[in-house]
Amino acid sequence: GAAGGAGGGAKSTGGRAAMFGKESAEKLARQARGSKIRLCEDLKKSGNAKYSDKLWTDALDDYADAIRVLTRPGEEGTGFAEEEEQADGLLRACRLNAAACGLNQARGMASEREASQAVAKALDHCNKVLETHPRAAKALFRRGQLIAEASGFEDDARFKAIGHARSVAELKTAALEDLNTAMRVTEDEGGGRDKAVEAAADEVASGRVEARRKQLRERVRAREQAKAQEKAREAAEVALVKKAGAKQKEFGDWDKLDYDGEIEKLDIAALKSNGVSDQDVTAKRIMEVVDDGSMDEEAKMKACMKIAGHKDWKAPKETEDDVARREQEKAMKIIQDPRISPEHRMSYLEKIYKEHAPEGGFKAAVERERAAEQGKQQAAEAGPSLAKSLGEKSRGAARGDVNIGKDAMEQMEKLMVQVAQKEGGGEVTEDEAHNLADAMSKIAAE
Repeated sequence: GAAGGAGGGAKSTGGRAAMFGKESAEKLARQARGSKIRLCEDLKKSGNAKYSDKLWTDALDDYADAIRVLTRPGEEGTGFAEEEEQADGLLRACRLNAAACGLNQARGMASEREASQAVAKALDHCNKVLETHPRAAKALFRRGQLIAEASGFEDDARFKAIGHARSVAELKTAALEDLNTAMRVTEDEGGGRDKAVEAAADEVASGRVEARRKQLRERVRAREQAKAQEKAREAAEVALVKKAGAKQKEFGDWDKLDYDGEIEKLDIAALKSNGVSDQDVTAKRIMEVVDDGSMDEEAKMKACMKIAGHKDWKAPKETEDDVARREQEKAMKIIQDPRISPEHRMSYLEKIYKEHAPEGGFKAAVERERAAEQGKQQAAEAGPSLAKSLGEKSRGAARGDVNIGKDAMEQMEKLMVQVAQKEGGGEVTEDEAHNLADAMSKIAAE
């Protein structure tokens, strides 16, 4: 009996021990599950703070860590029996916050390939929430935004984001369906009309999502083109340095290197890299020469002919008439140009006066002209009776036989002063310019 009692006591004690061990294990398990939930709550709180600071990638890392803790590999549930409801709400919140991070990442990504990957991951989070909660308004809202963002991608990126080929119109329709459903669910639950959902639907319907992605693509392409041009220019500069080194070895003298020519080649290469045709490059270079105020006409003509491919072109030899005409055109420009100061105009006229009025020839020409004019005037005043004798005197003056004085010379000087000292540098009239030019031509002829 004692043995039996002892045995019975031992059995009873073992049962209590087993019961105690089971309770302890359950308690430890609950504590472990509670610790995991608290850990995930802390991760979610940290992610929310980073999301508020627009640190999308850092926030996404925290949400992803929480999701990994709350799910078992290959399962969609939380894995916690007693805390299923609490954990399920936490998991939904982390997934939808992760989707929001992916949406914001995609909107700021220049590369559509990377943006499509971010959208695809974010859509996966939304779809997993909707599998268990098909009327989750926030999940519908986020998915509608993500599908709308994908509609703005080009074909390849759009396919990678959605997982199958769909047109832009189909994606916009799907996005609006999700957004409108989210609006109805919110109203049914007594939340009223959600302004954020309304704004998202308006953005999709108006095409602003597509326009935003198009502008981003254009900026990306412009940056890529600028980088390519810079790279081409750097390569050209490297080639120039190498060529300069080769020239230095060949000639042993840097002064013999045509730097202007090499720089011109770089400019031409840069224009062609921008898509400018050879014909337009030639036209642009010729116009730059024509507009260059530091070059005279002959130099401009020579430069333009060289650009056009006539490197051996030489200006034809000028005749005396060509030289006279060119000098007269130059004089006309200086006389008539209101931008030229009176001092500069006077200096130029004095120079012309000295060049074309040698002492002997000039005075004789003036005297002959004055004698001829006096003869004509006297003949008109004296009447028919004196016409014959005065006419002969006039012809004699024209032959240089009569001394007529310096009136014509004084008249020339008055014309010069009148034109050169135009008040305030004002514009010279056409008649004044021609009178002076004619007088100068007559003097030069004499």
